[in-house]
Amino acid sequence: RSPIASNTPGLDRREFLKGVAAAGSLALLPTGVFGAVERLRPTSANDKVRLACVGIGNRGADVVKALHATGLVEIVALCDTEMGAPHTAGTLQAFPDVPQFRDFRKMFDALADRIDAVSVATPVHSHLAVCMQAMALGKPVVATRVGGIADFFVDGEHALLAPRANHKILADKIKYLLDNPSKARKLATRGQQLVRERFSADRMARQTAELYRSVLEPATPATT
Repeated sequence: RSPIASNTPGLDRREFLKGVAAAGSLALLPTGVFGAVERLRPTSANDKVRLACVGIGNRGADVVKALHATGLVEIVALCDTEMGAPHTAGTLQAFPDVPQFRDFRKMFDALADRIDAVSVATPVHSHLAVCMQAMALGKPVVATRVGGIADFFVDGEHALLAPRANHKILADKIKYLLDNPSKARKLATRGQQLVRERFSADRMARQTAELYRSVLEPATPATT
């Protein structure tokens, strides 16, 4: 099933965000993003973005609270490596019936079909891994340039990238995909191909083995 919405008038939020898994620093700017895309408004209780939250303590707790307070989202998964710690307890108490995970990979394995969008409020070094997982699932990604993301993905080719802490540009890029579903489809396809070709488990294992061989095998003596 294609995750990209058709280009129809009055496009609702679920249709849009089936195609746009906003990974990266969407979590840094929730009110900016959701406020800028004005036409993404719920028309019923069943018309909400199904949101998975990766990183739910400290700043992440504020992100989850802010996104939920918009009335635009249904929290469908909570993920944090420190589930049950004091800084995550408040979020867990606020959403006691939501599935909980310590590993975002297991979260995607279990609930990929139920997730429309992902907020990421973790240390920036882990944003790239979540982006790659979303791309592998065929989701077009809008992210900020943190955690090495710009080193792996070409803006406009594999993902849409925005400067860090710039609400307007990030929101504009999300809206661009809303207005151009064919572009979003191409972006998702290229991103998925990149991840599968360059970052598959087989390729990474092969490259690691080649690196070890290059270090351990004796150098060929120079001929005179």
